[in-house]
Amino acid sequence: KAGGAYLPIDADYPQERIDYMLKDSNAAVLLTNLPEGNHFHHSSNQFINHHSGNLAYIIYTSGSTGSPKGVMVEHGSVVRLVKNTNYVQFREGDRILQTAPLAFDASTFE
Repeated sequence: KAGGAYLPIDADYPQERIDYMLKDSNAAVLLTNLPEGNHFHHSSNQFINHHSGNLAYIIYTSGSTGSPKGVMVEHGSVVRLVKNTNYVQFREGDRILQTAPLAFDASTFE
């Protein structure tokens, strides 16, 4: 709804890496586990016009050649993972188990 992109961060990352990713990506909001009892005002559904070239998320490389690099992934790239493919046949009632950490790019497919 917000029209923004997400940045998955593994809570097990070293604090220095997390700080770097937040600063480097210019993240404006950080969502994390909040104490119970916090309630949020839920707005009504709004139509947002998404374009395939809009940024969906930023994923960081391992940093094996220096500092981790943020890779910008567009909505169209995410859609191509499952739309009109011949390597996976999804049918009504199929289920997929999420096994990859959310901060790993493979989790997008899952």
